[in-house]
Amino acid sequence: MYGASSTGGNVGAGTINMLSPPSTDGSPWTATTVYSFVGGSDGLEPSQPIFVSGNLFGTTILGGGTTNAGTIYELIPPTDGSTSWTEAILHRFTGAPSDGEDPNGPLAAGPGGILYGTTAVGGTSNVGTAFSLSPPAQPGGEWTETIIYNFPPASAQPSVALTLGKNGTLYGTSGAMESEHNGTVFALFPPSQPGGAWTLHTLHSFSGEPDGSRPEGQLVIGANGALFGTTYKGGASNKGCVFELSPPSEAGGAWTETILHSFSGPDGRDPLSGLTLGSNGVLFGTASAGGTSGNGTVFELVP
Repeated sequence: MYGASSTGGNVGAGTINMLSPPSTDGSPWTATTVYSFVGGSDGLEPSQPIFVSGNLFGTTILGGGTTNAGTIYELIPPTDGSTSWTEAILHRFTGAPSDGEDPNGPLAAGPGGILYGTTAVGGTSNVGTAFSLSPPAQPGGEWTETIIYNFPPASAQPSVALTLGKNGTLYGTSGAMESEHNGTVFALFPPSQPGGAWTLHTLHSFSGEPDGSRPEGQLVIGANGALFGTTYKGGASNKGCVFELSPPSEAGGAWTETILHSFSGPDGRDPLSGLTLGSNGVLFGTASAGGTSGNGTVFELVP
């Protein structure tokens, strides 16, 4: 199991960690620090990495050089008896107007090894971007970053990592940190021809209590193409909710939102993370506060 800590490590810039299962049932797991970030031209405050072809890929919110705008990194596991992982910085963000800044959370891996993500700010209007990072044509070459969408001034900035759906469609949310917005769920449709423009469609605009408000967790996709997520606020008690967005029966139709659960406090409140989809459609998640001691809950939602 792999994870990230936003602080700690050799200089306090964050770490990537590994938990190895025991060889004997019931024995403790073994924790290992895979990599300690050092800031500067390296990253600072890493997000959760993903596994692609045996290597770890992720982003750091800060670091990367003089602009301190964040990075995309790769960690290669040790070989030939070594115990050290090898880090490579694949991209250093430079910020507005030509690049993004402060990447949001984990990456999404698409066909051909292309990675996708969002940045909280940067781009032509400095309100966030969606980007792709394409692997080199030859081993050892440079990765290529492309801004696939610049969010416009009238739009709320993207708030979480993207989720890859069918036919290369990318799903995400925006507006979690904007007080004048309750947030949206959007889809980014790829161009019909290589090199064309990506198209953003807003699938749902949250309206606040009793609807959701401030989506801050990554979306998950169900077997029928429905999107599931959480909002930090909103719901019947304004303590957050779990929602479902069902796709239209005909192309171009409206998506249908259903509030599956509104948090009340004793069962949790203010969910910040996304959901995990288990067998038979069961949803698992966490709430950052509430519960019997007020320190949060782990919950399941059974259909």
